[in-house]
Amino acid sequence: ADGVSQRGGVLVLGGVPLDHALAALRRLEPDASACWVYDLDLIEARAHRFLAAFAPLGVHAGYALKANALPAILRRVRAAGLAAEAGSLGELRAAEGEGFAAGERILNGNGRTPQEAEFAAREGVHSVNADHIGELDLLEEHAGRAGATVRVALRVNPGIATPGHDYVATGHDQAKFGVAPDEALEAWAARARWPHLRVDGVHLHVGSQLLDPGPLERAAETARELAEESARRGAPLGLVNLGGGFGVDYSGGGAEFPLESHAARLAGRIGALRVEWVMEPGRWLVAPAGVLLAEVLW
Repeated sequence: ADGVSQRGGVLVLGGVPLDHALAALRRLEPDASACWVYDLDLIEARAHRFLAAFAPLGVHAGYALKANALPAILRRVRAAGLAAEAGSLGELRAAEGEGFAAGERILNGNGRTPQEAEFAAREGVHSVNADHIGELDLLEEHAGRAGATVRVALRVNPGIATPGHDYVATGHDQAKFGVAPDEALEAWAARARWPHLRVDGVHLHVGSQLLDPGPLERAAETARELAEESARRGAPLGLVNLGGGFGVDYSGGGAEFPLESHAARLAGRIGALRVEWVMEPGRWLVAPAGVLLAEVLW
């Protein structure tokens, strides 16, 4: 983890000797032999760094709760100015419980349930990323019943391959997520079919744990092209969600995702597009700030 040092033969995280951390835990749970320890100050500092990097685009950043939904972490990222990105009803309720308002909750996921659609319509969200066209009918049903308007971005599969493990590559042609670009363009043009939905967004997430920003930049170019084509068809978009995927180096080799240079390139290449920009950082924010502390048995 970042911020780990050694003092008198003891590892220190965020100024706290880690043997003290385990001793404190054992006062609450005498039989505890392992725990995760997080430097909340470092998480908040990384959140500020992320927002500063993408400030020229005015990015609305939603912390991906799947990275770690520990309430103390949620409170810190909210205090730093981030929204919350949830992938389930449970995560929506966790975000609500920690004070994220309706406009600070983004709903993702590719298995939309009626309960999630009802929450989005009744309690409110910033936006829903819909994984297929049929989901719009479900969202419309619940929005109409609640007398609400729900903003929706269509997740598009851009056909972009990424390095790394196949299980976290989500933007290639055979990926199970999202719709084809032509399907999305047709739905945006026909959005009057869903009068209680504001179907004016595109969402792309091409993979996780990326240290090379190339695939993310190609996804941004795809978003720009789709927005321009949809506008030509009389259905301008107002929301572009570029997802997450910012990686961290677990090897100890010192590699780091080039956040600031990536943000600067995006601002130069797509910043002229007049839309609301959304991103969903998760692992990048919290993984470098935590360690697994365990007792050695043998």
